[in-house]
Amino acid sequence: MKVSIGTAAKHFGVSRDTLRRWEQSGKISS
Repeated sequence: MKVSIGTAAKHFGVSRDTLRRWEQSGKISS
């Protein structure tokens, strides 16, 4: 399932930058 980074950030209650850091560190995949 694909969602926009803004939607995902709102869902997790974090910023878009945090999601990008998670993606870079391997916590999530894009």
